[in-house]
Amino acid sequence: MVFLAVRGYRCIAHDRRGHGRSTQSWNGNEMDTYADDLATLIETLDLRDLALIGFSTGGGEVGAISAVTAPGVWPKPG
Repeated sequence: MVFLAVRGYRCIAHDRRGHGRSTQSWNGNEMDTYADDLATLIETLDLRDLALIGFSTGGGEVGAISAVTAPGVWPKPG
């Protein structure tokens, strides 16, 4: 992220539920919920023309969010 940020790109890292400093939760610790959380973050921040990059579980998140959304539908145009 530092590599991209120092070159002028806006980089955002989210703290996935149950990981890092997020509150440990008993529910929602599966890929579909992680993808929903990521979609909510992207819509809340109104991010457009973005690249999603993930490693390990983050890569699964990117795959899950891509698999459940049709091209041109998400993020919402506007």
